[in-house]
Amino acid sequence: RLVDNPYLSSVSLRENLWTCECQFVDSFDIWLSGNVRKVADSDEIKCFPTDKDLSGSFILDYNSTTCTNSSTTSTVVQPMIFHNLLHPVIAICVAFVLVVVLLVTFLYRNTLKVWIHSQCGLRVCHATASDDRDKVYDAFISYSSKDEGWVNQVLAADLEHGEKPYRICLHYRDFPVQAYVADTMIEAVDSSKRTIIVLSKNFIENEWCRFQFKSAHHELMKRKRKRLIVIVLGEIPSKDLDADLRLYLKTNTCIYTGDKLFWEKLRFAMPDATINQRVVHTYSTIPERSNANKFSVNSPSSLHPSLQGAADGTYWA
Repeated sequence: RLVDNPYLSSVSLRENLWTCECQFVDSFDIWLSGNVRKVADSDEIKCFPTDKDLSGSFILDYNSTTCTNSSTTSTVVQPMIFHNLLHPVIAICVAFVLVVVLLVTFLYRNTLKVWIHSQCGLRVCHATASDDRDKVYDAFISYSSKDEGWVNQVLAADLEHGEKPYRICLHYRDFPVQAYVADTMIEAVDSSKRTIIVLSKNFIENEWCRFQFKSAHHELMKRKRKRLIVIVLGEIPSKDLDADLRLYLKTNTCIYTGDKLFWEKLRFAMPDATINQRVVHTYSTIPERSNANKFSVNSPSSLHPSLQGAADGTYWA
């Protein structure tokens, strides 16, 4: 319409920022070719692909091929970039998830092993000693005579009368009355797949102070490394632990009675029980001592209320 003006003799268009979009350039090039005489600077008119690119290209020199390549850049470059980055982004996300899973698995590996064993009965990355098959007992339990009520009615009751019962040898229940403590204890350990020490304030203040008892336990620690289970009963101030006890806690399986997974961790640390095996005591037939403080065992998966004050602890496998 501009060129249809009969009074228009000349017009300048080069100072405008014309777009390089194909549809516009094609039509503008046709119009410009037919009005060269009226457009004084037709050979100097440029189009610009973007607002930042001020170099531009002469429209009269623009061809369909160049126009197509240039105009599709804005619409094709983003899908191309997205397509090129899609696989690396997916790979990075997958790698990140794997690293997180591996890290969590490593940090909670012991708890995970215990959970798998409690749910499926499987021991993951846990070797079983070949010489355990010939042992008479599944475990020998050493404890303080003052903790006999809890040991007999809670600990031993659950292990000996659970769904998969264990053969248990108890220090004060099954040892002969006149037996020499050190020799009998070593014999009991050699006849057992595991040795359990119930560590409590009573144990430290009484049994642990006896020379024969302590010497026998030192020998047991040397011979039963990796088969020793330490059950911490109640709260024990660190000042009450001597260097030997601290070493035993660090280098052996340690389970706290206040732990929510106490029974699961204990059964994981124990050897696999033979189904329907009968509980037999071979050392003596000493009847269970009467105890004024009776403990009730209502469920194999719960502790007596007297243990609720026990400190929460950790577990090392």
